[in-house]
Amino acid sequence: RYLCLFAHYDRDDVVDPYVAIYLQALTRMDVEIVFISETQAEAQLATIRPYVSKFLVKNGAGRDFGSWWLALKTLGLEHGLGYDRVIFANDSIYFPVQPLPPLFADLEAKKFNLYGLSDSRDANAYHLQSFFLAFDRKAQAQVFPEFVERFETDYVLTKWGQIREYEIGLTQIAQAKGLSVGAYFSIDDCREDVIRVSRLPEWGEKMRSGLSRVNP
Repeated sequence: RYLCLFAHYDRDDVVDPYVAIYLQALTRMDVEIVFISETQAEAQLATIRPYVSKFLVKNGAGRDFGSWWLALKTLGLEHGLGYDRVIFANDSIYFPVQPLPPLFADLEAKKFNLYGLSDSRDANAYHLQSFFLAFDRKAQAQVFPEFVERFETDYVLTKWGQIREYEIGLTQIAQAKGLSVGAYFSIDDCREDVIRVSRLPEWGEKMRSGLSRVNP
């Protein structure tokens, strides 16, 4: 039902154990995994081979969004290919720290066309954070082609340029097309919780003054 395009990077060409834990957990939720990395060391890749259906080896260009672009182009997925959800994920978080069935149940129950683990109003722009994004069939068909076109037009960008054009940009593309967007952990809900917690006075004060400079 699900396909995960997993972007990996390690400056020492290592696949750390926490990455294997992440991939194993996804496979238990009926997720097929394509692993995109600069790492070519067979001994490292062997540690995750049981969980991965395809490996794509890339150069250092493009960061995570370059990895996802490469996977879409290589696999012919620019418009989706029959998966209920295509997930963009990367190795920048430890995952999972709680059982996954409630997360996937939430994903299905909320029925957002584009779903993230968390959202943000940082940089004065509402967006889903890009370390985990799940696109349903409608979002695949409408967002992927524009993402691919944008990336091929503007693939040499700074890290902030990529955040602006692609992390914030993917949410904006989806919203412009009338698609629903939302997260498992909403910054708006978080704000209300944090303000009520007396032991977090500094964060409570920041959140009272707005969320444009708060990164979840």
